[in-house]
Amino acid sequence: MSKAFSQMEQALEKAQKFSFSKENLNKIEGIKAKYPGDNSASALVEILLLAQKQNGGWLSPIALEVVAKTLGIPLMKVMEIAHFYPLFNVTPEGTYCVRICTTAPCWLKGSTELGRACQKWLGVGWEETTVDGMFSLKESACLGDCTKAPAIQINETLRGELTPQKITHLLQELADGDQK
Repeated sequence: MSKAFSQMEQALEKAQKFSFSKENLNKIEGIKAKYPGDNSASALVEILLLAQKQNGGWLSPIALEVVAKTLGIPLMKVMEIAHFYPLFNVTPEGTYCVRICTTAPCWLKGSTELGRACQKWLGVGWEETTVDGMFSLKESACLGDCTKAPAIQINETLRGELTPQKITHLLQELADGDQK
């Protein structure tokens, strides 16, 4: 059995048993305290981020249900937010999630070429993960870094002013473990 398949199997097994850790339950109480009364739903984004981090970088269906119950809001509301915002992953992601902005400013500065270079180098299309589980490639709406277009985000790090050559070099460094 391949390492990637084994890791994916472990992630899926873990996802079926999601519950918040004691540490995160304490954090959730602090977050909810910022939104007293009937305003606890305002804590949804922060709590989804906690769940995603605890769940290995993605929000499984069980994690979404636990968040809904924790906040006492309908599951559909939680799913709407989790599926709308690109910072949430509703499928398992690779070790490195590469998001490329494809909105107008980045498109004008070459994001299409960056996307093609990534697809070629990684051997995957948009919204796919490499066989080894190392990289996921995603199109993204505005990443908020238009001044450095074309903008990309790898995990939580924004980068800009990249060319196809620079991005493939960066991907190689990540694959080799030379960069974080």
